[in-house]
Amino acid sequence: MTWLRYLGLRNTNMKELPSSLGCLKNLEVLDIARNKGIEVPNVIWKLAKLRCLYMSEIKCKVPLRLDTLKNLQTLKYIPLHNWSPEHAAQLTSVYNLSINLGENLDIRELCTSLAKMESLISLCLVGSVERNIRSLDQLKIFHHLTKLKIVERVAKLPSASNFPPNLSYLKLYESYLHEDPMPVLQKLPQLLYLSLGIDSYIGPQMVISRDGFPRLRVLSLNGLNFLKSIQLEKGAMAELNRLEIIGSPLLESLPEELRFMTNLKELKMETTPQLASKLQGVNSHIISNIPSVELIISEWQGPLTELTLTAAFFFIAGIHKED
Repeated sequence: MTWLRYLGLRNTNMKELPSSLGCLKNLEVLDIARNKGIEVPNVIWKLAKLRCLYMSEIKCKVPLRLDTLKNLQTLKYIPLHNWSPEHAAQLTSVYNLSINLGENLDIRELCTSLAKMESLISLCLVGSVERNIRSLDQLKIFHHLTKLKIVERVAKLPSASNFPPNLSYLKLYESYLHEDPMPVLQKLPQLLYLSLGIDSYIGPQMVISRDGFPRLRVLSLNGLNFLKSIQLEKGAMAELNRLEIIGSPLLESLPEELRFMTNLKELKMETTPQLASKLQGVNSHIISNIPSVELIISEWQGPLTELTLTAAFFFIAGIHKED
């Protein structure tokens, strides 16, 4: 078995890994994720060729030693209390990191240690909905970071100047933000992809200002259950290619300004029969210039009923273009 390069034990209900794991000197990928409470011996540091390590909800008698893994590139969902962040500077090749934050969190100390990982370009922070991160101002020290995902309650977003300066990809989930995040996020100059996931924002209104999101290509709004209106000012999201709105049952309409967004090629939307009817009738002009439109019509009671109206909207767009 010493020749083994890939060991996949994901979702196998294993309770404990043997210490002999440390003998797999050629192992490059170890996947032990989705084995709740699996006990991991402190031998992973012996796997010098390891490139990818996936885990979640592990148990360790002592924090895992990982500082010897000079070839490690991906480290996913390691619990913060099961490793030593002070060793982060030794993980010189890690570019993709996901951390389960746990309860006792000093976000300032964590960010300071992670900023020493010079190859880090993708970071995911997963926390608890029972606790707020009070401040994310320390994110600005991640100069090389381009992708950021936060699954955690956030009391308030930092100012745009306190986000990583080169951030191009951002996902927020379960942040429970009370204030509209768009006035801050629209100022991120390099942002290309933005996903606001389930309960990331729990307010009723979203406003995107003139020239906001100057480079954004994809906007995904998923599970914003309290959202009633989206306002776009002229010139907002001028480069947007794809818009996705899923799980916003209170949304009353789409903004008129969508009709002027010439780069918008795709719209995917879960909506009520009432709003779908408007978009086919009196408000059809809003989306008639979008080449691909997919509606998922739901009564918001029980399973969703999917109805793709792409063909109908292609027809509308075609007539408009011929005129």
